Amino acid sequence: MLDWREVLAVEEPGERRWFGDMCAGVTLHRQGRSLIALMPDGGFRCLSTGFFNGGYTDSPQAVVNTTSLGGDVEWEMMGLPREVHDECTAMCIAKIGLDTSRTVGLGTAANMDNAYLVNGEADDGTPVSVVMTGGVRGNGGRAGDPAGFDEIERYYHREGTIVTIAVIDAVLSDSALLDAVSLATQAKSCILQELMARSLYSRGYATGSGTDQVVVVCRSGPSGTPVGSVRMDSDIGRELCLCVRRALLGTFDLQSGMTAETQCDPFVTLSRLGVDMPRIRDEIRFGATMSSLLEAEGILRRDSRLTAMTLLAAHLDDEVRNGCIPAGDALSFVKDRIGGALLAGIRTDPVLDLRLERTEDIAHHMSLVTAILIQHTARGLMA
Repeated sequence: MLDWREVLAVEEPGERRWFGDMCAGVTLHRQGRSLIALMPDGGFRCLSTGFFNGGYTDSPQAVVNTTSLGGDVEWEMMGLPREVHDECTAMCIAKIGLDTSRTVGLGTAANMDNAYLVNGEADDGTPVSVVMTGGVRGNGGRAGDPAGFDEIERYYHREGTIVTIAVIDAVLSDSALLDAVSLATQAKSCILQELMARSLYSRGYATGSGTDQVVVVCRSGPSGTPVGSVRMDSDIGRELCLCVRRALLGTFDLQSGMTAETQCDPFVTLSRLGVDMPRIRDEIRFGATMSSLLEAEGILRRDSRLTAMTLLAAHLDDEVRNGCIPAGDALSFVKDRIGGALLAGIRTDPVLDLRLERTEDIAHHMSLVTAILIQHTARGLMA
């Protein structure tokens, strides 16, 4: 088995090349597996949740986001102590010619070529820049989901990390830096809610991943506008949120093809309820060819009515778990109003009728309804 040190020993990062310009003179570069936000001088400071030199950093040289090694080497590193990952990151940073003591290190499984940069300007004239990488399909989670590991014992760096690097061309107070980190995190969660990204650890919408990282960089003075707070109702705060929104939507599209359009899919919604295609296909013994079934699935993925009904059923399931609606009432509504409407005009046999009547939760009922719809559509294609 290859050791990560062997891989880094032979890895050639290549030449540093320009990627884009952020505000305040910060420039973005690509080199090897890294995306580098390079500070023009020592007149900056930052606050980060990065795992390498995280926390508060005065006079940073750079913020570096690095794609993990991948393959068996990466899997071997999973669960090793944090110190091993720090050693690996330090070697990567040194290899691209940066000072390990003045560089904030971030990491993700996302490819740095899929980073998305947004430059904006607040209504008060303050420039704001955000560059992001990430995905959420491999590690999406909701705050409060069951824990997956004990961080004291081991360190896991899983696919699906969302990394945010924000630069604000102003002199932020300590509390304003904290405001900006908090607000960028809130903005990220808002976009995940809009996209209805699922948690892999519960039936809720994801609010992020277990390994998300955020860095906010600002000027340290004396030049620049002094700012005491960055709240959501402030000019800078609003622009920061808008930049995060555009950057996250952009990198999701590039990295994993996740957009509002691709998320508007009844099967995506059902997956949040724990209903996947193997489960749906196992509900009934389909009297149709595989090619017609696959074509039928494709047709139903684009069925806006089925999407709307499935979203409503999923929302009712959310409200049951939140304690807002009794489970029996919600299930009765799904059976009578949602399942009944979707299956109107479709002939079912007595066995299916009995099974539909006896389903015990929303997920099971929608799984069975969807299977019946697939069979009906497939038979229509074969006729």
